[in-house]
This record gives sequence, structure tokens and C-alpha cells, in this order.
Amino acid sequence: MDDAAKPLTDAERDELERRLAALPDSLEPLDLVSLDGYLCGVLLQPQAVAPAQWLPVVFDVDARPLPAGIDGSRIAALAQRRHAE
Repeated sequence: MDDAAKPLTDAERDELERRLAALPDSLEPLDLVSLDGYLCGVLLQPQAVAPAQWLPVVFDVDARPLPAGIDGSRIAALAQRRHAE
């Protein structure tokens, strides 16, 4: 099984939650429970929603961009795997 298709482990879910909580105070990221609800909504759309459209909301409910110097690639990778679950 491709790593991108593997369900998140408990440790990876904890990591995702920690990383989201550690984002700067200027952002309002989703927590893991909210992320799951949001992803349900994304997945129930009649047309597939591209990650470029839904991922920014994971980092900030208003989809504000990440501040310079903040690397969100690990959060994005984990969120996309959660979406694939």
C-alpha cells in the first residue's frame, strides 16, 4: 500500500493535532474533530474538491495564508491522508 493511502496511525493523528495547535496565533486552524467534519463535507460534494481548494481552511478557517517561514507541508500531507481515509 502506498504511504499516501495508508490510514493515519494514532501517533500521526496526535502529531497532526499538535502541529495544527502549534500554528501561529494569527491563524485559526481546525482541530482534529473539526477537520474530520470538514472533510466529510468536502467528500460529500457532488464534484470532487481539489486539495488546493480545501487545504487552506485546514490551516485557518478564513483560509488566510501561512506566514512566511512556516512550512505546512507535513500538516498538508497528514490532512490529505486523512481525506483519503
